[in-house]
Amino acid sequence: MKSEGQAKMKDKKHFSLIAILLVLTALLVSSAGWACKAPIASFSEATMCRSVDQQTKRPVEKSDVFHTDATVIYCSVKVSNAPPETKATAVWIYIQGEVEDLQNHEFSKYSLMGSGTRYLSFSITQPNNGWPVGDYAVKLLLNDEEQLTVPFKVEAAPIVPDESAYLSEANTCRNVDPETAEPIEKTTVFTADTPVIYCSVKLSDAKPDTEVKAQWLYVTENTVLHEDVSKDNGNGYLAFQLQSPQSGWAFGEYMVRIFLNGQLKFQVHFKVE
Repeated sequence: MKSEGQAKMKDKKHFSLIAILLVLTALLVSSAGWACKAPIASFSEATMCRSVDQQTKRPVEKSDVFHTDATVIYCSVKVSNAPPETKATAVWIYIQGEVEDLQNHEFSKYSLMGSGTRYLSFSITQPNNGWPVGDYAVKLLLNDEEQLTVPFKVEAAPIVPDESAYLSEANTCRNVDPETAEPIEKTTVFTADTPVIYCSVKLSDAKPDTEVKAQWLYVTENTVLHEDVSKDNGNGYLAFQLQSPQSGWAFGEYMVRIFLNGQLKFQVHFKVE
């Protein structure tokens, strides 16, 4: 027969073995949980800028001060470790300034969906009457949770000397005269397979190096598609064009803005059906 001491020793060994197995199991479960834990998405390098690299969306011409005649203001931010369907949102806010009865006003909000580690860019286009002078901010949210706030200012634009040049016509069209750049087949409605959309403008009494700029926008998504600048003199028509993307035009509302020496002169709306 086994003595009482031997029985107790056996029970103690059995208990120790169970305890070791429980500890090992807990460690394995903990390790598995750690290995499967998804990385946490985050924002960094949030920067206001005058433009962005169209391929990488990295900031170009970083600045936190803009003029009232700025055609577009950009915010570039790096998102890291974003799982699929991560939502990044920019909320544009007019904090305070020359519009005294308007404070902490959210005037635009836009979201992008994506994943991985890369740069994102958000942009806002100039209002019809230019930007009000004052303090602004962009609030950046990740999956609807606020992460960063980037402040910036808008100041009065430098005074541009009066010029004799003027624009008298601006039309979107399907084609232009190859010699004169006059519009052919004027229209404000295009199809998705239109290869090129043109805008023809008439310039008069222009001194040398008079600048005319066309800014093309996809209004439906508040996105700047392309900007083109021409420097000319004298009298005549100028033609600007927007090439179709490989997949064709997206349906919706578009607009081309025409600037003369930095000042907005025409806004021509058109659409793709």
